[in-house]
Amino acid sequence: MFNINSGYGVLESNTLAINKAGGRTFVVAAATNAAYDKLSQIFVPDPDGLTRLYTTIAGAIAATVSGRGDFIFVAPGSYTISTVLTLANNGVHLIGLGNPGEVVLNGTAADILTITGDAAEVAGFTFVIATTKKAITMTGADYCRIHDNIFLSAVGGTASHFIHMVTTACLYNDIRDNKFISNLVVTAATVTQTSQITGLGIGNSIEHNLFVAGRVSTTNAGAVTAGIVFAAEADAGNLVRWNTFTEFNGATFTAGVDYGTTAVAGSVICVENNFMLATAASAVVNGSNTGNFANNIASGTV
Repeated sequence: MFNINSGYGVLESNTLAINKAGGRTFVVAAATNAAYDKLSQIFVPDPDGLTRLYTTIAGAIAATVSGRGDFIFVAPGSYTISTVLTLANNGVHLIGLGNPGEVVLNGTAADILTITGDAAEVAGFTFVIATTKKAITMTGADYCRIHDNIFLSAVGGTASHFIHMVTTACLYNDIRDNKFISNLVVTAATVTQTSQITGLGIGNSIEHNLFVAGRVSTTNAGAVTAGIVFAAEADAGNLVRWNTFTEFNGATFTAGVDYGTTAVAGSVICVENNFMLATAASAVVNGSNTGNFANNIASGTV
């Protein structure tokens, strides 16, 4: 029926009903989805009465139990997020179905997703943020995996963060294989984005991602303040590796990676990244003594 991203296989009622840890599988599809009737026949309530098919992501999240290892699969479609979604339970897997770009979460009126639980997985979504809004906010969330998503900012004014780790209590999270694209709108005004990732925490890995600053028209001044920014002295043991940072049509990164002014030497290891930027000095900022080496910057190895 639907293929699941990232190697999960094909969604079948007899293979994904309950996983080995006793977790439940929930499916989200709008009632207008062409496959809704078929899904409603497959994902009937469990014998204990637990609903398995939902028309809203919030409804499925509310049915999860912390630590049970529940999966939520979201069918292709565009979902307007008017109230922020919150993953507070531990071990919840939130997965978009189908091909890349087929499950769109529009944060037109609110931040899209807050993660406060540990060991969450978020994959297979396209996040579209509005002015001043955030795609994912993480507060005290540990051991989470955010992978194979597309993050888009196509707004006027000032956009906020794609991923914002709010406190240094965010530990050992893995952010990989995502695309962060600030493709700024056609406008004569200055259009900026605060950062694509604000990484506050310890032992986090940010690997194999694409960071793009672009603009649709040369008539506007498009800029991303930072691709990744670390702002606290307590940020330590974070790895930034194998990412690519690029600009197009005159938009710029003020900093590809910004260690912040309080970074401690060696606290962030920034290695083997490609910084394809017009200004080489913008690749790594405030990081001359903090372990940035062996990166490809402006087509030259330093």
